[in-house]
Amino acid sequence: MTVGFAYMRTRCNIVGIAYMRSPRYMSQGTFICRRGRIYASPTIAYHIQKQFHSRGGSMFFKKQRKPNRLRNYDYSTSGIYFITICTARNVSDAYMRPILGEIINGKMILNAKGEIAEKCWLEIPLHFPALTLDAFVLMPDHIHGIISIDDNLLPPTSPHSQAGDNPRTKMLIPKIVQQFKASVTRSTRADLRDFSFKWQRSYYDHIVRNEQA
Repeated sequence: MTVGFAYMRTRCNIVGIAYMRSPRYMSQGTFICRRGRIYASPTIAYHIQKQFHSRGGSMFFKKQRKPNRLRNYDYSTSGIYFITICTARNVSDAYMRPILGEIINGKMILNAKGEIAEKCWLEIPLHFPALTLDAFVLMPDHIHGIISIDDNLLPPTSPHSQAGDNPRTKMLIPKIVQQFKASVTRSTRADLRDFSFKWQRSYYDHIVRNEQA
């Protein structure tokens, strides 16, 4: 018997069509997969489960995201970090309009949202005294920045000074990025009434260990 599937992902569900063909008959029907449960006729549900197990349990499920962070690394320790934070673009934006500004004659010209992002970035040390900003640059849809941390400046009672025993979200670098994103989004919505502005999930980082990296 030949079994095939055509499906699409929605925000919460997977909806599709399954067809089964053998020398004696051909059958097809719809199914919905929600939170690991399959809603379909018994025959279709049986074949979906069979295909699921034959593919090592990977069918219909996204591959695990490649971790952006080093495992077991304390992101509150002293060091220099190169951070990249990207904005999220609406799929319907076919013209790829710049979000934070545009490059004209080789120079980045910030728009109102870019100016808000620049202001919030420069204000980061006001909220995190153990941090020093180095070079940074805003691009049309992302920002690069170098951040230095001196953990000797962290108060002993600070949760960041004990980050080794805390979840990663309690560490200093993730907290800095989280608050920066929130500040830009909040100001963009309050000052510009732009509720479509969003950041991509997470961020990218590189630990600068020497002059070459």
